[in-house]
Amino acid sequence: MEILMTMIMKMRRMRIAMAMAAMLTEMAGEIM
Repeated sequence: MEILMTMIMKMRRMRIAMAMAAMLTEMAGEIM
């Protein structure tokens, strides 16, 4: 049960990190 929760948390964290990276790339593209 705990392992499943930690896996969900990791996935959520990864998804947030991916979204932030996408936003950064978009901002960089606008600047360039």
